[in-house]
Amino acid sequence: MGHRRFLPHDHVWRNQKSQFNGKKETGEAPKRPSSNEVFIELQGLPPVTFGKFVKKQKKVGFGTSHNWNKHSIFFQLLYWRTLELRHNLDIMHIEKNVCDNILGTIFNIDGKTKDSLNARLDLQALGIRLELHPVDNNGKMMLPTACYTLTNEEKKMIHQWLVNIKVPDGYSSNLTRCVNVGDVKYRA
Repeated sequence: MGHRRFLPHDHVWRNQKSQFNGKKETGEAPKRPSSNEVFIELQGLPPVTFGKFVKKQKKVGFGTSHNWNKHSIFFQLLYWRTLELRHNLDIMHIEKNVCDNILGTIFNIDGKTKDSLNARLDLQALGIRLELHPVDNNGKMMLPTACYTLTNEEKKMIHQWLVNIKVPDGYSSNLTRCVNVGDVKYRA
């Protein structure tokens, strides 16, 4: 996968073989293009035609010399070329989505967990996390319990803690309405 190449050179995880794909990471992170380099790459793109298309055409050079689909309209702004960070992300929604994904996975909530058969098959294809690979049990694929999945007792402890938590007025919603301790369920 090569994601560890983005870590600093002296980071501990770069040398850990057993926790990742069995190899030590020595690769370098790719150089981040400057604003002018991005602008020059975008100059070769044809203008976008809005509406429905009969046939999808692949952009010339896509995937080899560039990964751009269209020229952003914001590049018409004079200052846009010089901005280092061109995307302003809504942190509140990102926090909510990350929290929902983490809770859905550790509580193993149907429809909300990211720990699915497809995710486990991806791990198997990459050859990592051998203890999480799916097991064929008489034609039915069984997923071994992951170390990050909570037991029912642990779920009850967390739900009881959420019911009893006290926060300043206006800091968060009333969490007791979102937690059902008897059924070990929560709702957003």
